[in-house]
Amino acid sequence: MHASDVTILLERARSGDDDAFGELVGRIYGELRVIARGQRQRLGAGATINTTAVVHEAYAKMAGAMDRSGGATFADRGHFFRVAARAMRDVIVDYARAQSAAKRGGRQRPVSLSDDVAGMQHAPGLDPTVVLSVHDGLRSLEQLDPELARVAELRYFAGLTADEAAEALGISPATVKRRWSVARAWLYKRLST
Repeated sequence: MHASDVTILLERARSGDDDAFGELVGRIYGELRVIARGQRQRLGAGATINTTAVVHEAYAKMAGAMDRSGGATFADRGHFFRVAARAMRDVIVDYARAQSAAKRGGRQRPVSLSDDVAGMQHAPGLDPTVVLSVHDGLRSLEQLDPELARVAELRYFAGLTADEAAEALGISPATVKRRWSVARAWLYKRLST
């Protein structure tokens, strides 16, 4: 879907058009599935949680937030995808928390934050300790440097390339690469201790 089409639908939603948000999600559903599938693969979710469920839960979270705030508050296409990626992260983290609670414990293990995010290999099945460790690390990083945390979230959880993350954040790909390098090093140190 062209960026200007997204902008038009976002403007309609901000203006109170209740159907615009649903139409937007319907038209970019494929892109949302790519993000959700990427998150599942990076987190090793395999068959434990399906892509459609992640997208639908994220949609419900976003729609619920809009209802509470009285309308869409997305500034642009990039902002919409950042919010969608965050909602999907929340869905997967909630699922990991439920899995962890069911298992009651387990030791944390180091997490690999590869530069080639798309090529990361994971064991089958969602490892809730990994998901929760990375999530907690990102929350701590967000307190220190929100920009680094946003880059890390888009690269690690949403699986966006440097170019895609740059577009979503409105910065250059080179800046994304630099920030991802710093964020990855910080998270590695935090998760290795």
